Amino acid sequence: MTCITVTGLHRGGTSCVAGMLYHLGVKMGIPGITKGDTLKDGWPLYPSNPKGQFEDNGFVSTFSSMIGNWRNPDPKYLHNMNSITSTDQFLLSLLVENRLLDAGGQVWGIKTPQLCFTFNPMAFVLGTFKQEHIAIFVFREFESCIDSLVERDGMPRGVAEHIISRYYIAREHHLSVAEKRNISTIVVDYDNLMDNDIEGRTKVVNKFVKYCEIPASAAQISAAVDSIDSSMRHHVKAVCHDVYA
Repeated sequence: MTCITVTGLHRGGTSCVAGMLYHLGVKMGIPGITKGDTLKDGWPLYPSNPKGQFEDNGFVSTFSSMIGNWRNPDPKYLHNMNSITSTDQFLLSLLVENRLLDAGGQVWGIKTPQLCFTFNPMAFVLGTFKQEHIAIFVFREFESCIDSLVERDGMPRGVAEHIISRYYIAREHHLSVAEKRNISTIVVDYDNLMDNDIEGRTKVVNKFVKYCEIPASAAQISAAVDSIDSSMRHHVKAVCHDVYA
């Protein structure tokens, strides 16, 4: 069975790529609970991600317990390729077991920017389950990620620059980690994806289908292409839980 991880910066296009996989039939996990609008199967829609975020609630919560708050994540796993605490390994193993049952033999995926800091332990645990691991790394222009985070959360630009810089360095590091682990890697340029016409976007979708061996129908491929919306690249203000002076 194959697991696809989607890694990238906050506001970097990971939700777009995860949405493409979702429409191709990839099992993206268990959605978080929301009182707002949802897709037909419960995935929540947010003002800043009106087409869906596709983050498995269990993995997001566990990653938070492992590395702390997303604004200041603990880099303890950044350079430890095969070191993981017994507690974290146990928790991740439980989640993988549940996801394997949910996937029922189908391709499944995990998407969250937290993977910039948890890629190593995630890859380690997937290896213990003998999972085929395909890593998708999403790139977006550095300043655009900062602009979008400032607009979404209303935070000072210096704070956003600090956050995005840390995730940028971590993502770059894990590109080399994937190579060392012999993990198949796909790199997606978010800005190019948004600028592409229908033909160009279809080529990207078909690349996912081919290299990830996703048994997608023509209708699913069409839905994945249609889910790519260039208007989503613009900065949308979200309902903020934090207040910045």
